[in-house]
Amino acid sequence: HRAKQALEEPSDERDSYRDPNGLEMPPTISLLHALMQLEPYLKGPLLDLLPLVRQARDNLLVSLPIEMQKLLRQSGRQNSIATAKNFDEEIESALKISDVDRREEVIVTTVLNEQSNSLPLEKLIEVIDKIADPNVREHLLDTICFRRAMNVIGARQYEEAEKLVARVKGHEQRAYLYVEIAQTMLNNHEREMYASEVLDQAIEQAKKAGATIFAARVMLTAASLYAKIDLNRSIAVLTDAINCVNRIENPDFVRDGQAKEKVLQRPGRDAYRFRYYMPGLDPQTVIGQMAKKDFDTALAQTNAIADKLQRALSTLALAEVCLQQKQSKG
Repeated sequence: HRAKQALEEPSDERDSYRDPNGLEMPPTISLLHALMQLEPYLKGPLLDLLPLVRQARDNLLVSLPIEMQKLLRQSGRQNSIATAKNFDEEIESALKISDVDRREEVIVTTVLNEQSNSLPLEKLIEVIDKIADPNVREHLLDTICFRRAMNVIGARQYEEAEKLVARVKGHEQRAYLYVEIAQTMLNNHEREMYASEVLDQAIEQAKKAGATIFAARVMLTAASLYAKIDLNRSIAVLTDAINCVNRIENPDFVRDGQAKEKVLQRPGRDAYRFRYYMPGLDPQTVIGQMAKKDFDTALAQTNAIADKLQRALSTLALAEVCLQQKQSKG
């Protein structure tokens, strides 16, 4: 209840928390820190509380800035290593729970726990297969593969990343991961020709996803990345991206917090929620970038945007480029 209240109501500035280094932190972090410390002690008769505590923890965590999330995740890992039961013990305990729904809740939360990141994927798949609901199995495996793909992309292990991407069923998630692979390659000046092929795979998956904000973000980001290596291809992809935006009713690139949430409803119980953080670019950002390279194309694409708000924002991006160019000449 306190975690839900922290998300919904303004916090009292007097309710602060000092970390081990003496730094004053917001109250939300105080509560999150308490949940992280509590989690390893939910054993035996308290095991049923584990899914609720982890859901509250995750909801608080994703409400914080990304850099703060990284720091807290690292802190949580360090605090839990000494006291948490290992993965096998948690699964063994879960399998002894007679209630099917409760048993599967604990399996899901255990598989999603940070400590499972170091385990072989095949071992996790064996555990996931113990879940009866095929939809839960599919989304759980998608989430695990998505997380692992993001980790190996960051480590520039591209072949391993592509193997994991191939296991992901969701077109939007797969498209995003392909863009991340290509972006990492280009940022590190690696295999530009192959990065182009990966971008095409991202665009293909985005188109299969249909007219969604996440598909549009992928194509807009791909257009931006293509501008580094092939301007003509970038213009073509930007055209496709604007067409995608035009097929979305009231396109809003802010409201979702750049995170996709898959919700699996369960009668009489809390829904399963699988969250994918997939940031990307919006029309005005890419239009602004294009204007610096080809103003006429940027203007034409802006005029092609059907939504009044998105067209206005892109027009402002054009105006900003004009102002910057005027100031640089002056």
